[in-house]
Amino acid sequence: MFKSAYFLFLLGAIQISAFDCSKVQLGDKTIDLSTLNNEFSVKHNETVPPTINNYLYRVNMCKPLTAPEAVPKEDSCGANSWGCKVVTNYKSNAARVIEVLSFAEGENNGYPEFSVVQPEGKPKGVFWEMTGQTINEIKWKTKIEVLCHTEEAIKIELVSANQGEINFKVHNKAICEQVLVFNNGYLYLFLNIPEDKKPEDKKPDDKKPEDKKPDDKKPDDSNKQLGFFSFFFYL
Repeated sequence: MFKSAYFLFLLGAIQISAFDCSKVQLGDKTIDLSTLNNEFSVKHNETVPPTINNYLYRVNMCKPLTAPEAVPKEDSCGANSWGCKVVTNYKSNAARVIEVLSFAEGENNGYPEFSVVQPEGKPKGVFWEMTGQTINEIKWKTKIEVLCHTEEAIKIELVSANQGEINFKVHNKAICEQVLVFNNGYLYLFLNIPEDKKPEDKKPDDKKPEDKKPDDKKPDDSNKQLGFFSFFFYL
């Protein structure tokens, strides 16, 4: 019996470690998204007189979360949780955990899925999806959109947390260099350029027609973009 239990534990450990963010398959491309192998957290407060609720969301897109230290077992998600929500209620400096939800977990040692999706009216993007706990007959699921970010630091934001579904956006520089999206025979790489990184406006052309040289050309407005640049190569 001991040998059987040990074998099942070892098999589970092997299966969990088999998911590798450095070798993510997207279509016929294998890309490295190992920079996402980190624990991200988002938190916010909600005032509910005479108390305050603190919402903490933790997620790792590449492996199960590390259990927090010095926290009772019932106040944290299980060992197979990849995404955990904990709500702590505060009143008169007294704190108590009132909700624990594993919104992304390795059910039956399952793994999350990366996919390329084209939202309506937008270019194709990379999404991470995983299911979570079932509570009150509601099966929770999580979707994370991975967006190009020009800075080294990885940023995460909570988009929505409606009944049964939680959505995040992760801004990651690696996606700019690694993710290649095919569109109609061209290879596109979409870059989301922040406002403070856009080129300065060109100065108006004050030259009179008679002062212009033959080589002078009118500034080209064809490079103006709305929210992203697109680089492409014909295959």
